[in-house]
Amino acid sequence: MSVLGATMGLRGTAQAAPNGYPENYQKIIDDAHNEGSLLIYSIMSPENWRPVIEGFNKLSPKIKVETLDLPASRESFERYLAERSTNSRTCDLIATADPGG
Repeated sequence: MSVLGATMGLRGTAQAAPNGYPENYQKIIDDAHNEGSLLIYSIMSPENWRPVIEGFNKLSPKIKVETLDLPASRESFERYLAERSTNSRTCDLIATADPGG
């Protein structure tokens, strides 16, 4: 589960997870907060991400969200694979419209 998905429902509190969520959901949220950052590769400008990040930060203010606007959908995947092959830090989320990616 992604950091984004892990933090959207519970706001880091000990309230019960919604039905169907894994039993260790609170641990997933705690781990996301401890990681502290989320890197997104996308084809959208930072301005387009602004309302999404603002909403996310209301739920998880301790997690720093960074976006990288890449010029083409395919480039997001190529960059991720190149970084992964060298054990470099990769993105946490790829947002693209490329169905072939």
